[in-house]
Amino acid sequence: FLFDNQSPAHVYYRWKLFSLLQGDMQLRWRTDEFRMFKGGSIWKPPPVNPYTQGMPDELVEIEEKEPRKGSLSNTQRDRLEDLLRNMTPQRLKVAEAMVFCIEHSEAAEEICDCIAESLSILQTPIPKKIARLHLISDILHNCGVKITNASFYRKGFESRLQVIFQDIHAVYMSLESRLKAEGFKMRVMKMFHAWEEWAVYSKDFLIKLQNTFLGITTPVVEDHEEIKRDPDLDGAPLSGGELDLEDLDGVPLDGAALLKGAMKHRPTSDSTPTPNITANISSTILEDIDGVPLGEDIDGQPIEEEEEEEEDVKPKVQALPAGFVPSKWESVDPTQAEAQAMTTSKWDLLEKAGGDDSVDSQSQEGEFGHSYEPRDVTEERRAMLREIELKAVQYQDELESGQRGLKSGWTVQQQVEHYRRKLLRKAEKGNREKEREADKDSQDSGSERRKKERSRRSTSPDDNYYHKE
Repeated sequence: FLFDNQSPAHVYYRWKLFSLLQGDMQLRWRTDEFRMFKGGSIWKPPPVNPYTQGMPDELVEIEEKEPRKGSLSNTQRDRLEDLLRNMTPQRLKVAEAMVFCIEHSEAAEEICDCIAESLSILQTPIPKKIARLHLISDILHNCGVKITNASFYRKGFESRLQVIFQDIHAVYMSLESRLKAEGFKMRVMKMFHAWEEWAVYSKDFLIKLQNTFLGITTPVVEDHEEIKRDPDLDGAPLSGGELDLEDLDGVPLDGAALLKGAMKHRPTSDSTPTPNITANISSTILEDIDGVPLGEDIDGQPIEEEEEEEEDVKPKVQALPAGFVPSKWESVDPTQAEAQAMTTSKWDLLEKAGGDDSVDSQSQEGEFGHSYEPRDVTEERRAMLREIELKAVQYQDELESGQRGLKSGWTVQQQVEHYRRKLLRKAEKGNREKEREADKDSQDSGSERRKKERSRRSTSPDDNYYHKE
């Protein structure tokens, strides 16, 4: 066909060779008419095979990708953002958004992120923030319904509520009007009480969230951090040296375990014990809220004199060599020694009272009643302190919930501490009145008994004889 110029194969060969030399591709070429030579015949290229070109791009329909499992599609995400953007505290608006979230609970993580992000914007109006908080509350209340994956919201919000309430605290602090701030606080606190009744989360977690919202910092955490930053590397005891050698009841421990502890806490030459934390706490308690220390006790006697007298009464503890632990049988209990020492003055009391019958009763009271009196007093004081602490905790809850108003310029902790000291003073006053009444009753009974003894002694045998006749 190369030599037959009129054959179709020769014509196609010549055109194809010319097309490739002009830069056309093997499957795509120009379809316009052209001349190979100047003044030559016009060539018309063959049409392109449509099956090799495929469908044009403008006719291809782009299929939407199916959303991966556990996420929202673009349409669903736009719908959720629309609901959050147009939300108001009305029940229907909140219920509509809650139903959408429960129906799409397979994407709980993404929905929780979207709600948390909407609450992080400081410029959002307060009604919208309250409505979104109500949405979270409704979702948590209905996460126990019989819908697949509805319980995922409880875990999803648990990891985000701390950050959410940090943003809510920033909004609460940015409110200039006090009435608006109190109203906003009341609504949030009501939501916390509802969560506590529903038992959505643990009580400790809810208290932590509540403290985050109120901006309350716990000093206990700071103390732990200080202890962690300053570990006991040099072997010096972190608390008082002699307190470590005693048990809680005041009786020294003995045994191999305590010997090991004594070797561990043996002081060295370059060791410096850290200051006692309890001393700092006791010094701060003695100060009033306004900064002026309480100079006198309730009964009018200075506190410093009482402390000095107590220090004089306390027996001096001799320093022990390192690694030596005294046995329980080698030491003498101070209370027992005091009870035994009271027997010397017991006979003076018996001589004043008189009578053989009263000797036995008073000796029993002196030996047994006196030894158990301090224990009874401490038990009564412990019960009183427990009752005061319960009242203080209840008072703090009422302050934080808004049932009681804060005094101007006072924090919650300062007002609770003032209330606790007030209860302590009242309880101490009541105890002193009881002691005075008891002393008065004992004196009255003693005087009556003496009168009876005198009247009995005044009657003589001669009078009895005359009366018999």
